[in-house]
Amino acid sequence: MSRFMLTWPNLTIDVIYTLIVAVSCFFIFYKAYKYFRLSNHKGLRYFAAAFFFMGLSNLLSLFMPLFSTLTGIPCRTILIFGIPIPYMIHVFLAFSMSVTVFSLLLSIIWKSCGKHSDTLFYSMFVISLLMSTLWVFIPTRIVFLFLNFSILMTAAVIGSYKYFSIKFSSKKTGKNAFYIVYLLLFLFWLVDTAGNSIIRFSWQTGLALYILSTSLILTIVYRVIRISGK
Repeated sequence: MSRFMLTWPNLTIDVIYTLIVAVSCFFIFYKAYKYFRLSNHKGLRYFAAAFFFMGLSNLLSLFMPLFSTLTGIPCRTILIFGIPIPYMIHVFLAFSMSVTVFSLLLSIIWKSCGKHSDTLFYSMFVISLLMSTLWVFIPTRIVFLFLNFSILMTAAVIGSYKYFSIKFSSKKTGKNAFYIVYLLLFLFWLVDTAGNSIIRFSWQTGLALYILSTSLILTIVYRVIRISGK
């Protein structure tokens, strides 16, 4: 998601889009965590964590291009403890992305993990930190992105399977509306990634993809509101 020294049309679109996505993610985090506190449902705890770190990663992805474009100072020239800012931001960004996908997967398989789900939850922070450090300092970015993609796709496949299994089951439980969120989030990730890549070359095409991904994240917000209202 690195977008350095963007032109003003691109930067304006990026800022508006990022804020919409970040606010949506933090809203979903608030609703999920609120119901976790009421029900002590572990799946909601992990689900809330996923959207918190997803919102955080969106804000982090905007920091460098926003700073560089507004000040005209390349971030790589600024050092903190001898380390260029882009390296530090990329570590935190990669960490947030890893925690997001791990939390989403754990939120849907936690029952299968039994009493070890909390141990896995805390272990994923250590694993994510190691992965994010390797992603920055060792040329393993393709492997890192593929791993995150695979984890998210696994969550989407499981969520879709549960959604359609309940939807076409003779026993309607009303829970299938929740599982479709995983598929919608996977589609959002694909469109969002494409938009972030294309907007540097064509803000019109990037804008069209951002509108599509915005509609997907707002659909997820709508689903969460409907579910929490039941």
